[in-house]
Amino acid sequence: MELSHGRLEDLWSGKLELKLRHLVGLAEYLNVPPSDFLATGCPHAQAAPRRLAEWIGPAEPPFATKRSAPEAAPSPAADEERLRRLLREELAALLAGNATKSP
Repeated sequence: MELSHGRLEDLWSGKLELKLRHLVGLAEYLNVPPSDFLATGCPHAQAAPRRLAEWIGPAEPPFATKRSAPEAAPSPAADEERLRRLLREELAALLAGNATKSP
């Protein structure tokens, strides 16, 4: 939790302000997600009509189980190069008299 032993008592007594890093450290120690603290301490927050992931997309916390990453979208440069390659192939086929017909 990034606290010395003497400061832990100050945290529990309210003399020391609880910081997000303290919650994250405690959650890592307990092997639970930090959101469990908010869900337990603020049950009325569960009734919110929206989820943060709807606004910014889902996030993977650093302590989450690693999964294989989804395939990255091609970069604009890769898309442009692919388009150029297709155009070259079509032009070459057209010049050779073998143009493909579009559906």
